[in-house]
Amino acid sequence: MITIPTRLTQALFALALASTLHAPRALADERTEQAILDAEDHRRAHDPALAHGIASHAGRTRLRAARAIGRIGDAGNAALLVPLLDDRTGAVRREAAFALGLLGGDTALAALAAHLPTETTQRVK
Repeated sequence: MITIPTRLTQALFALALASTLHAPRALADERTEQAILDAEDHRRAHDPALAHGIASHAGRTRLRAARAIGRIGDAGNAALLVPLLDDRTGAVRREAAFALGLLGGDTALAALAAHLPTETTQRVK
């Protein structure tokens, strides 16, 4: 009979439990990202998946939503991107700024001008 040390057993159990707890969230993120890509492919500027992606806890999903909004090109969606200029993830802020630049318009330009002085990451500027 093989005996596994108690600490190893506890660690393996904790790892298995953690992976099952995060699986539903990861699946939801994957579905949201697929819906964002679909909205982008079909140029659906007001698809709820875009707003849902912007509000996601996952940086990758927020980035994907910002990119899609910029590529769709509807300046009416600029307001969705403005909160991402304060995102905790630099790559998301950078993508939001780029998307706002693609959209143009008064809302986008005002948001970019307001956030430029407070941005500390050079790659985002």
